[in-house]
Amino acid sequence: MTHELDVCIMWADAAAECRRQPDDPTSASIVGDWECKFYAGNLEKGLGRAFVGLMDDMGANVLLAGMCSNSEHPQLRSYFRPRRRPYPYFKLSPLQPSNEAIFVNQLKGELKRLAAI
Repeated sequence: MTHELDVCIMWADAAAECRRQPDDPTSASIVGDWECKFYAGNLEKGLGRAFVGLMDDMGANVLLAGMCSNSEHPQLRSYFRPRRRPYPYFKLSPLQPSNEAIFVNQLKGELKRLAAI
């Protein structure tokens, strides 16, 4: 696929077609996406802006989105606050198991909500 998403959730029939014909799926088939960045230092604000731009390219069908990272940027959390922006999951690390547990529980809840649609 032209766009690279670290995690992409698509409707089953569209995902099967993508596996048969490795080509860009229609944006309508993508319902969830995550960008995952793991750096030795802080994130750059431009990474968040680029991901928001990619989401805008995909249209209004994306119901669930997030950006995961082991670090953060002081302004990215507030940049992601407006509606239809990815949810920030920062400071994910095996060294901080409570942050991982919060992330997993939030993700479970969002996936359950998405499955009910």
